[in-house]
Amino acid sequence: MTIISDSSPAPLPMEKPLLIIEEIISIFLPYAESLQENKRGDGNLHLYENNRLAVALVTGGEVNIYHGADMMWLATARAPFIFGLQGSPFQYNSFNFKPEKNSKISVLPREKALEIIIKHHIFPQVLTYQTYLHDFWENRNNLLINKSLLQISFGLT
Repeated sequence: MTIISDSSPAPLPMEKPLLIIEEIISIFLPYAESLQENKRGDGNLHLYENNRLAVALVTGGEVNIYHGADMMWLATARAPFIFGLQGSPFQYNSFNFKPEKNSKISVLPREKALEIIIKHHIFPQVLTYQTYLHDFWENRNNLLINKSLLQISFGLT
């Protein structure tokens, strides 16, 4: 009797779809306002203010993402990157987004972004980007589940 095992590797998270992100940003950019460093106030990128959600287009540099309650660093988003398409007030009150100095960021209201998605028929591209984000966070969660803070902090298994 022969025992057959599945030798295929475990599926990996989706790679960052750079061309799709760049396409979405290029369509949104004419409608967005550049966010200058001196207009960032406390240094955070605020995607929910005055009961309005915003979409942020990171075209240069990077943004560090921290857990809001304890300011534990969670990830770094490097350009090109888009924040806010999948956002909610809950999500944006749960995390802090801190752009690195000299990052290039433009913002537009989320409602306007949704209108542009419909007008330019780019829902498939947005869905691909959303899939990438979901894979990224799911992979991160899998790495953190059942690990102590010491294991997480020092990459111990």
